[in-house]
Amino acid sequence: MIVELNPNYSCDSLNPSQAKTILLCPLKFVFNKLLINYHPFLDNPSAILGSVIHEVIDTYYKNKNHSINFEEVWNKALQIQKIKYFKNPLNINNDPLEYWIPYYVIKKRMTELFVGGISHFHKNKTYHDVSFRTEQSLNYDFLTGRIDFLLKVGNNFVVRDFKSGSIYQYKKGKEPSLKPEYIEQLKTYGLLVKLNYNVPASSIKLSLVSIDGKESNTLLFGEAEYTAHYLLLRSKFDLVKQCSSLEQFQSLGEPQELICSLCKYRPVCTKYKNNLEGFYFINNTDHYIPYFTLKAGKDFFEINSSTGIIISNIPIAYYEPFTIFSSEKKSIFVYNLKRTKDTSTFYWTKYSNYFKEQIKWI
Repeated sequence: MIVELNPNYSCDSLNPSQAKTILLCPLKFVFNKLLINYHPFLDNPSAILGSVIHEVIDTYYKNKNHSINFEEVWNKALQIQKIKYFKNPLNINNDPLEYWIPYYVIKKRMTELFVGGISHFHKNKTYHDVSFRTEQSLNYDFLTGRIDFLLKVGNNFVVRDFKSGSIYQYKKGKEPSLKPEYIEQLKTYGLLVKLNYNVPASSIKLSLVSIDGKESNTLLFGEAEYTAHYLLLRSKFDLVKQCSSLEQFQSLGEPQELICSLCKYRPVCTKYKNNLEGFYFINNTDHYIPYFTLKAGKDFFEINSSTGIIISNIPIAYYEPFTIFSSEKKSIFVYNLKRTKDTSTFYWTKYSNYFKEQIKWI
């Protein structure tokens, strides 16, 4: 696989949904902008549902007469997201998409009920004298964002961010807590409102709302919190801006086992590779195999690496390319393996795949 670099790459802005990313790993923030047609993994089909729902909600808020058909609005938004989703050739296995998105019918129905309540909002005389905007674009310095729903009442502002799934994370033995990425996102929205309208922190109320109506939470941040947040984002953004080569970009990587485990840029992250080779991530399901031998069976085969790693249950369809890699003593990156009780033995799964050596940059 050849990874193309975006010839028009520029790092000139940061939006609220990227705040958590740049704070945890600036390299991932860069790769999101830098790499073109990079599709190493099958994309989660449920990921597009949020974009569909946001588009439908925005359409209903902007149409005060409600002379629109829900099915038409939904299908139009879905079709746009399908085109984007199937640009990844691996995703063709999830066609038709409606059957592979978890709880698709349920979330579609929840959205229909949710937008049905928007007509009551338009008719409610309480809101006739207030200003509101949907998908409101705000920009300040390097920050830019689109707010789902911005309500202005006098000198006070209410920011609402709609979520198609749960807004909480649940850990065994602990009380549910707001997902950290949502907190950083909301704080950045609040920062944009504060900087654009030059208002005190106390006048900005931030709300997370799930479309099923069962979950909501309101956050308020102080002056010091907004100042610290701006300075932290500014420092990370400036760090990225200082980089002008691939080697410098790779230095931005900050591998952490829990963060890296779901990152699609694992195959092209130098520091992640070094962590795997140094066995810092002991029980990871990815491995760089520097040299290996093969043991063939009827329908499956296994490989034994020079580092002592054994990978079993590999479909025989992969045998020919692996034979070539082995004879050439070429290293490969294998990922999404299944762990066993033996920390040196792994199984190939339907989600497993490989990359040959390092990625070639062009």
